[in-house]
Amino acid sequence: MRRFKRLLVPFDATSNWNIRYGIQIAHAFHAHVHFIHVRPTYARIFPFRTLDGSGAAPSETLTEEERRRIRDRMLRHLRQFPLTGVSHTLTVLHGLPAREILNAIGETKPDLVILGTEGMMKFEDILMGLSSLKIIENSPVPILSIRPDLSPPFGSSQPLDSEPPAQGLYAIRRILAPTDFSAASREAVVYAGAIAHYLRAELHLLFSAADRDEAESTPASGAHENLQRLAQELTALYGELPFVPQVSNLDSVKAILDTTRRIRMDLIVMSVHGEQGARFPIGSTTRRIIQRARCPVLTLHPRMKSSRIETRYQRVFKTLGLADLTQSHDGALRPFGPGELSPGGARSDLFLKHYSPEGLRTVLEAYGIFPLLRKKGFSSLQIKLHMTDPYRQRVRVIFDGQEDENHLIAEVVMREAALSAPAGGGTASHRPFSVLMIEWLYLQNPLVSFSPDRPPLPGQSYPGLRISHEILELLIFAGRRLGKDAVTIRPAHFHSAKMYHQQFSCLDPRREGQLIALIRDTENDHLADVSWAIHLGCLRDDRTGDFVSLDPDIQIFALSRNVQNHFLTDAYHESVWREVSACRFSIDWNCFQDRYSIYAKGRVNPEAPA
Repeated sequence: MRRFKRLLVPFDATSNWNIRYGIQIAHAFHAHVHFIHVRPTYARIFPFRTLDGSGAAPSETLTEEERRRIRDRMLRHLRQFPLTGVSHTLTVLHGLPAREILNAIGETKPDLVILGTEGMMKFEDILMGLSSLKIIENSPVPILSIRPDLSPPFGSSQPLDSEPPAQGLYAIRRILAPTDFSAASREAVVYAGAIAHYLRAELHLLFSAADRDEAESTPASGAHENLQRLAQELTALYGELPFVPQVSNLDSVKAILDTTRRIRMDLIVMSVHGEQGARFPIGSTTRRIIQRARCPVLTLHPRMKSSRIETRYQRVFKTLGLADLTQSHDGALRPFGPGELSPGGARSDLFLKHYSPEGLRTVLEAYGIFPLLRKKGFSSLQIKLHMTDPYRQRVRVIFDGQEDENHLIAEVVMREAALSAPAGGGTASHRPFSVLMIEWLYLQNPLVSFSPDRPPLPGQSYPGLRISHEILELLIFAGRRLGKDAVTIRPAHFHSAKMYHQQFSCLDPRREGQLIALIRDTENDHLADVSWAIHLGCLRDDRTGDFVSLDPDIQIFALSRNVQNHFLTDAYHESVWREVSACRFSIDWNCFQDRYSIYAKGRVNPEAPA
């Protein structure tokens, strides 16, 4: 977790506690607060009523005079709070609250949204209640939900109006992180550990055994071992933290609320998604906790974008058949190639023995890649196949009919291969894995230029396309289509390895541990700086003091049970986290300054060194 640098605080004239918490967090993290107020768009029946107390019916549009008047009123409300020393801005918006707040999240990209949940307290307050739920469900960034009736946290010892707020004003000394040992809840626990580490708070890990049955993979009898394993991972990431593992026989909601009340928690951190991965429904555990907990609740949406893309792609995957993939320009089917991609085998005319050029276009249209590219301004999109090498096949997407580097949008080189797990990974002897190997993946947007917000990364001639999640998911589905055990990719640079790591894991557990440690130790620095520093040889191993290079390992997305089992073994897990605990990295920024200055001379837009 990077430190909070940008906060988004939606508020109105009745907001109180979410503003106070926003100010406190801004002081603690030296963050900028973006306050937003949304004047709702009312239904047509509302002009018959006066809802704003002004004696006049609200208009359907917001005039400049009304915007100024609302802004002045909101500024007067904000002046009641201790904003001295807090960098902040105020924006007045008009529209449906949930939609406008979600749009603001997308535009400002805050690290945290601090949301009042007034409407979730009572059934009749439909507008704000459903708005809060929709924001919590759809936000790509963490949401801190504040009930309007909260009193100061249990650990608070200072008056509410002290100015500037001290670190202990809304002291977070005890954090509760419920877990069901799913991947989503694990990410929430890791996030809670980062907050506990920064605030030096006590972290309580809670597992509810009452929701389990004999058929489930994590029986209550193994809960203590799993909680201890989580604690060990967090210790490897953040050093020694005061942990309190707990197993409750109550159902999850009662267990969380009981622990919060009995131990006087200051914060609950949990995932919006539970173990089943279902979308956030009204009446879910998360909603009931937000409604009833006597402390703020921080919710996050682990891998929300990837999971939603996967769901959408799954529907498309089922609709495409052999005829769609192998069609030719004249509508006939190309021969479906059973031959191996080898010099001695019967070579198929199809890309990866499955896709004709027309079939690839159908795929890119159906999965929404070409529509996305058109929205970005690209026209006359074309697919170019290069299949002269029987081992490595290349596909390029170009625009405006020109196949040069200034008109290249995407390029991927792939091949089918067999791969064995390394010794010591914990996998039993078995046949080699059949994999779709991505040897090269390059995405660029020649229509935009580098800027302070989008500086060049190593290897880039133009900024990226910002559709990496979609492309990776598409390649994973290609691996499924070909019946592979896994999809593999070897990153060329640190920024690629970090992005792939959201879905892929290193085959070698020691390399996986080193990558996790490197991400941990550089989390608070700008990704472009870190990637260039590593590329230019400025990464230092703090154990030896020596400069070290990054030699990225193959990263794998497991498709079959055999490959998944490799990453689930105790041997793999122990090797990974032993390495995380042992490794400490840092960037020598003086070295980086010297080397990048020399390298950048004579280059307007730095690219990867020869």
